[in-house]
Amino acid sequence: MRPANLIFIHYTLFYVVHTSSYVATTAGKFMFRPIGEDLKLFYQTDTAQSDVTWKWTSPNSQMKGKIAITKSILHTSPKFQNRVSVLKDALQLAPLDFSDAGTYTSDFGMIINLVTVQVKADPSTVVSYGSNLSLICTVSHVPDSNMALVWAKINRTITIQVKRQILNYNTLENIMIVDCVNEQPTNWACLVFHKSQLVAKLPVPLEYPKLPVPEVTTGTFTTSTFQLDTMINTELSTRDTLDLDNSTIITVCILIPLILVLLLLMCVMKTLPKPDLTEEPRASNAEEVQYITVVFKKPATGISRGMEANQGALCSTANGEEIYALIK
Repeated sequence: MRPANLIFIHYTLFYVVHTSSYVATTAGKFMFRPIGEDLKLFYQTDTAQSDVTWKWTSPNSQMKGKIAITKSILHTSPKFQNRVSVLKDALQLAPLDFSDAGTYTSDFGMIINLVTVQVKADPSTVVSYGSNLSLICTVSHVPDSNMALVWAKINRTITIQVKRQILNYNTLENIMIVDCVNEQPTNWACLVFHKSQLVAKLPVPLEYPKLPVPEVTTGTFTTSTFQLDTMINTELSTRDTLDLDNSTIITVCILIPLILVLLLLMCVMKTLPKPDLTEEPRASNAEEVQYITVVFKKPATGISRGMEANQGALCSTANGEEIYALIK
């Protein structure tokens, strides 16, 4: 879905403004010019200078004037005095004033309907950070009901619409209030549309003050930016050292209790009686120990049961063999 704000490619705007600054109609040409620019009133032929007369009528038809050249002599009304120059192919009126709007008609039938446009910033084009700024775009008159003024932000590649105003005979301007101007410079421009066609673009020459370089003052001495950077780096190094010291303190606090526990265990072990491993077990005087030798052997072949009793005790092993024990 296309966003509500129109977005135009910057180079397209540039092309349209400079190739279609007027709109041709059956009544003549509608030309939209910012104040301060020029208006060329052409001769009847493009190749050579000729006598020509251009008559001017204000939009409300209450004021009239004339610009003419006859036998290379220039004649102008007081309104245009000292602002008309003779070119090879035209009479040039410059710089244009806001009141120069109206209808210009030549003696050979060419008609130009000039609409002048101006932009201004209130209270000033010098921006004060944090204050409000009013941007005003105004046209001299509306030749028909199909006109619009658009305030837009101009970037390198795109133009973003911010506020659009449809014009009529009673509404000739578009006012936009920028609240609390921030520190980011913004390029503003007023776009003029006639019958949905872009016919003029007027940037606002705002001047943004440079931000002051912060300085650190200690007593009667002023620290430069370089010294300020040095102080910041020193502060960061100090913080790193403090962090390292804190880690060391934590490690020591953990190791001290462990060492104390080990020392306590060693003291306890020293207090316990040690067994005398060199002392040999003593035999009781009341008891006498006699040693005997027992020899087990298999019965000789041919010995009867009666003889077995004389030989010694008879025992049976797990595998059924009989073993005799003789006491010597």
